Amino acid sequence: MVWANTSVYGTRDAGRAWYEYLKKSLTGRGFTESILERGLYYYVDPSSKQTLAVLHTHVDDFLIARRSSRLPAFDRMFEDLKVVIFLKRCDSSDFVHCGKQIKVTDKGISICQSRSAERIGDMDFQKTSSRRLSESPLVVDEQRNYYETLGKLMWLTTQTRIDLSVDISLAAQKRAQPLILDGRKLNRLAARARSTATQGIFIN
Repeated sequence: MVWANTSVYGTRDAGRAWYEYLKKSLTGRGFTESILERGLYYYVDPSSKQTLAVLHTHVDDFLIARRSSRLPAFDRMFEDLKVVIFLKRCDSSDFVHCGKQIKVTDKGISICQSRSAERIGDMDFQKTSSRRLSESPLVVDEQRNYYETLGKLMWLTTQTRIDLSVDISLAAQKRAQPLILDGRKLNRLAARARSTATQGIFIN
């Protein structure tokens, strides 16, 4: 895990200028940008044609996955890159990248979004909701709360919580006209996400 050791903001086109500068710096040192996703680069050994490293960039946060910890040529290139882009290195095996908690051990890599999950609160109902039927539609403010909570849960499912995807998909199908019943179901899903916040993806 590395990040830029200087500000990349300031002017209106700072983001674009930083992207162009970063791309030029990386491709000039052997990296190739993915044609499927901007900001994702891979480094291929010219002789063996093996992919030695993959670099994911998000503004000024970079995440590097290497085939081996012993790559002298890559290390020399990276030391040069650190000077050009003013990189600061983090060698911790437990860190946060793009809102995801990543932990690397001898057994594998675990990725979760515990902080995001713990911050998902229940959607609020009006005080009179207890006197309304379960099949009653949500009022405007309740609908807004429904969409907000649903959006946070959908973000989790697209990143690390595949186990919630079916239930969240069903909740999303109620967006056109959510009922009191749907709001209560959504709150149960939010509670489930909070209580299992450390669950996620494990790669061995």
